[in-house]
Amino acid sequence: MLTLASLILIAAASAPQSSDTRTVSVAHHDLDLSTQRGRAELDRRTRRAAALACPNPGYTDAATAHRIRACVATALSQVEPRRARLLAQAEARPITIAGTR
Repeated sequence: MLTLASLILIAAASAPQSSDTRTVSVAHHDLDLSTQRGRAELDRRTRRAAALACPNPGYTDAATAHRIRACVATALSQVEPRRARLLAQAEARPITIAGTR
């Protein structure tokens, strides 16, 4: 079920000599995605996962920095359709309030 599954970011290594693919899961089952706070936390986790999925050799000359930014942007764009579905499902869920008298 999509609402219980994790978003997964997959980023191909941008270094020409490497063909590694890194996969990072983004947990969201603990977030209330119907709230701004929940959506903001999902976005923060997703950006962090994209940064972890994209290779960073520890130095940032201009070309390497550009490859890292491109990798992060690609990873985020790949996960966007799943993010949009999760948020739509969260908005469609009715809010149930129980009380006793």
